[in-house]
Amino acid sequence: MKQFIAFTALSALLSTPAFASDIFEIAAENRASGATKTPETVPYLHTVDVTVSGSKGDEIREPVTARLRIDPSQPEGSRVTILSRTNEDAKDMNKALEDLIEQIEENDLEDQVDGFWCSARDSEDFPISPENFTVLSEENGVTRLRPVPERKVQLMMGEDDIDELDGRDRAIAKKLIDRLDGELRLSSVDGQMAGMSFEMTRPMSVMLIAKIKQMAMDVECDRAPNGYPYVSRFSMYVEAGAFGQDMVNDMELIVSDLTPIEGARETVPESTAP
Repeated sequence: MKQFIAFTALSALLSTPAFASDIFEIAAENRASGATKTPETVPYLHTVDVTVSGSKGDEIREPVTARLRIDPSQPEGSRVTILSRTNEDAKDMNKALEDLIEQIEENDLEDQVDGFWCSARDSEDFPISPENFTVLSEENGVTRLRPVPERKVQLMMGEDDIDELDGRDRAIAKKLIDRLDGELRLSSVDGQMAGMSFEMTRPMSVMLIAKIKQMAMDVECDRAPNGYPYVSRFSMYVEAGAFGQDMVNDMELIVSDLTPIEGARETVPESTAP
């Protein structure tokens, strides 16, 4: 019996790396074939349901919700149609909503692509490989990977080179390197991105008067009609303090109702097509 238990334990130990090598092999094949290369356009109308909530000091702010219809093919100023909106008198929460709408309107093509598609930012310079990621688990067709500290920050901030960020964002990125935990989730079948989650492990000061006490981000991905993953849900929670007062901002975006834009140019790797 002891020999059987020992043999079983040894077999389990030896078999553990199998799925790890599989996902890294899939990633290498995808890099070589371009299967996970991000599409160059956003050829879909889509609906975004937004919920913004938070607090300032002891005051709980009334949540604001809105349903937006986005047409990325339209010129700046004409991309967002507000289908519905609640609590228009909730000043601070509406400010966050207005900032989001303004950002969508002003995004150039590169920003549209970065914000819409789910990309693991796998590249020859920063490959999904054992040097950059530790496999946490594989279950239900999803492989969970823990990036090395710098890669966590790069993924969360959507930037391959944090030195290219502007001064304030670069300073935040540098401090986050040893304060961030999280994971990247990939399809175990084809290596496409399934989501990612990150959160701060301890507070950090920003500038001289403010401190970020908590921060968490979560991204979930679904497949667009072209077979490539898009951001179907995004949430960001930030708790900060400044001038002796705590502030909380919590935003969630749900993206749905993807409709092909007639005549829109669509580029997507052939191997991702359904």
